[in-house]
Amino acid sequence: MIDHWRRRELERTWLEILSILPEEEAPSPETQLLFLETLNTIDRVLDSLKPSIRQAFLLAQLEGFTCPQIAKKLDVSLATVKRYIAKALRRCYECRYEA
Repeated sequence: MIDHWRRRELERTWLEILSILPEEEAPSPETQLLFLETLNTIDRVLDSLKPSIRQAFLLAQLEGFTCPQIAKKLDVSLATVKRYIAKALRRCYECRYEA
């Protein structure tokens, strides 16, 4: 149920973005479908990570936090943050190249 809700939320957000683009800049229906499939894949990859790893990865990738900032926020060592991010990147790589 949560996966379905999250998938719908991703699709809704994507459609909102499309609605503000000028028609001549809007991607083709095929590109739109490919993008939605990619978003769903990314969501599944992130969901497969342990919460602490996912949080560290998202803080780094989406929020622009440095490793020391993440370590402080999560109250873990710098080495742990680096290990978390490496695990997340490895999982992304596996999904991209071993699928």
